[in-house]
Amino acid sequence: MKRIYLPTCSLLWTLALCLCGTSAAAEEPAPDNAASAAAPSITQDPYQLQRHQAGALAMDEQLGLQLPDDTIVLTLEAGQQRFHALRQEPDQPEPTGALLLLPDPETGPAWPSQAAALRMDLAAHGWSTLALEPPAPDSRQLPPRTLPVLTPLSHSASLATGTAAGSDTPSAAETASDITGNAPTTSTEPPAPFAERFNQRLDLALEELRRSSPDVQILVAFGRSAPWAAAWLSTHPQPEMALILIDPLPDRQPGAPQLADLWEALSETRVIDLYHQPLPGYPQAAEDARIRLSQARRAESGGYYQSRIAAPFRGWRDQMPWLTRRVRGLIRTQILEPLAAERALSDNRQKAATSQNPPGIPALE
Repeated sequence: MKRIYLPTCSLLWTLALCLCGTSAAAEEPAPDNAASAAAPSITQDPYQLQRHQAGALAMDEQLGLQLPDDTIVLTLEAGQQRFHALRQEPDQPEPTGALLLLPDPETGPAWPSQAAALRMDLAAHGWSTLALEPPAPDSRQLPPRTLPVLTPLSHSASLATGTAAGSDTPSAAETASDITGNAPTTSTEPPAPFAERFNQRLDLALEELRRSSPDVQILVAFGRSAPWAAAWLSTHPQPEMALILIDPLPDRQPGAPQLADLWEALSETRVIDLYHQPLPGYPQAAEDARIRLSQARRAESGGYYQSRIAAPFRGWRDQMPWLTRRVRGLIRTQILEPLAAERALSDNRQKAATSQNPPGIPALE
């Protein structure tokens, strides 16, 4: 073991310095209690969280740290599922309409980023927007077993492992309990099918939107949420509701709806179909768009409009002005103006019907 020796003079000087420091600390006046009480307390910056601290936060708190201060994080419940929605109030007293954004279910935790640009831009132009957290896709079923099932252990083999066959010792599944101290459970209830969970969330989100804007509602479906939103709208036709598809993709889940089977049911609905070309990871985007256009024409869907987004796609970002300008322009020309024309025509017909008099009765001057 290595030892360090100090000379005698150095030891004396060290002792003297320590005594001087102790006396100076003793003579220092005590801080004023009022001043210390008035001093602000130093809190930890919420943006300087450690990795283990950020993981311990609840989902609504995590979203609150990531989003602007004027974004309202809603926690909704439908059935046995709890999910979130991001609400952005319009920048005017009376909203132009309500916009429900449906991100792609395959985006996972990145769903707020996919809807961020449209949610913020359209709210700045008078729309009440709500971005809905998509449900998780159904777990894919395992392929059928091709190898023979192994037979259970015999009595002698079970004795060799230290447990007797037919023993009353509970299994690991029966004795396991979670970290919260809940009672052990031997089976868990499987989640509802994806279609049921998607429709429940959509119904609840539309109820929330109608409280602020009961007139015009528009569904904006991204990617694989497009066929599910179209299927819901085909069974809930509403004259004041329109559908915008952005880069629609076919969903490969078992029992997922196909857009090819829904165009006749959507013949009276205004549908705007926007797609990128080229789209990374989806080389057949242009061919599928051509097929959708042909199918809509054969179904005599007068409210269908398709357009290609010319700007190259480099991922979803918070600022996408070329996309938001395009969507706002199409909403005005393909949805709002035709609705205004239909309302004016309906009002004129009602006025004409009420102003006519029965035969033989002169009109009042």
